Amino acid sequence: MGINIKEKIEFIKHYLSYDANTGNLIWLRTRSNRASVGSKAGCVNTQGYSVVQVGGCLMYHHHIAWALYHKEWPMNEIDHINGNRNDNRIANLRLVTSSQNSFNMRLSIRNTSGIKGVHWDDVRKKWEISIKAGAKRYRKRFADKELAELVAIELRDKYHKEFARHA
Repeated sequence: MGINIKEKIEFIKHYLSYDANTGNLIWLRTRSNRASVGSKAGCVNTQGYSVVQVGGCLMYHHHIAWALYHKEWPMNEIDHINGNRNDNRIANLRLVTSSQNSFNMRLSIRNTSGIKGVHWDDVRKKWEISIKAGAKRYRKRFADKELAELVAIELRDKYHKEFARHA
C-alpha cells in the first residue's frame, strides 16, 4: 500500500526543516553517520539539482522545499525563476507547466549562434528564428543576425511573457 501525500510530507518534516530565506534543508534527525543533526542536507546531482535522500527515497530539494513551505506536494513542475537549479529559496520557485518551464531554459550548450532560438540555415544562407508558443511554432529568416535576435526577443516577450529567458 502506498503512502499518501500528507503522510509523505509529515514523514519528511520528521527529518528535515526548511529555511525559505536561504533555501537550505537542515537535518532534524538522521539514521546515518554521514549527516549530523543541524547540518545542511543534500548534494548536487549531475544535472545541477540539489537532491536529498529521505527514508531510502531520493528526492529533489526544490520539491521538498515546496512541500514543507506550502504544505502540499507540487502537482506540476517547479521552475527555478533565476535559472539556478541549486537556488531553492521559496522566492525563486514557482509552479509551472512543462511548456512554461521550457520557456525559462538557458541557452543550450549545443547552440552555435550564441542567441537563444536563432540558428544559421545553411541551405537558405540566412539566420532563422524558431520560437514555440503553445502548439504553434514561429519561424522567420533574416539576412541580419542582430535583427533575428531582436525579433526572437520580441516574440519570446510576447508569447512566453514572464517565463521568457533570453540567454
